[in-house]
Amino acid sequence: ANDSVYGTPVFRLVAGRSSCPWEDGTQHREGVQLLSSTYYQEAEESSQAVYVLQLSNTSESNEDMTYDLVFDHTSNPSGAIITIGGSPVVGNTPYTYTIPAFGSAYATITVSKGPSAMQYNNLKFTLQSQCDDQVSQDVYLSALFYKTYDLTVTQVGQGVTYPGNGVNNYREGSSVYLYASPAAGNEFQKWIVGSDVYTDASIAVSITENITATAYFVATTATQYSLNVSVTGNGT
Repeated sequence: ANDSVYGTPVFRLVAGRSSCPWEDGTQHREGVQLLSSTYYQEAEESSQAVYVLQLSNTSESNEDMTYDLVFDHTSNPSGAIITIGGSPVVGNTPYTYTIPAFGSAYATITVSKGPSAMQYNNLKFTLQSQCDDQVSQDVYLSALFYKTYDLTVTQVGQGVTYPGNGVNNYREGSSVYLYASPAAGNEFQKWIVGSDVYTDASIAVSITENITATAYFVATTATQYSLNVSVTGNGT
């Protein structure tokens, strides 16, 4: 048969495979699946959030295919620093992957804190055909960065503290319990935490900055006695 307008031959499709674009009734030469090892991460502000993307080729015609991985720069208004495979990401620039039929390739993504923001939501990555905008899949990655501060514990006098003497690192906003126990012949006097004074041996402090906590013990002034207990007969 011929086309009624152009007079060119017209064929009735029975079967086959097609792409760019896909034709109804044929196998899809192209097909993609994009997954991430995780979609949300929290990291200390000087470190990186790390994601591993799995790029899969789902070609129905069992063909090796080449696809593009693209980062949408408009999804990053706060300026997170992003790499793909160790190289800095250039927004909307395609990163090409040739993937075997029914196989996968992997891309390691790192996200680092930008100039000011601490949270980055829905950073968009797309695995797509090089010639058919109907063949694509997106993932959205999010990262939260946080500060940490040092709590330095010291003591004056004889006793033990928890945490022990030294520098302990905590996430900003953490609530940390401090406990002081005097040695024999001593008594607990006070905690000094920053510029605050506490007379309870067990206290909770909120970590919002680098801070020093010092426990003070003094020799007891009370007379010390020993109690010896003995048992005669059966009993405890």
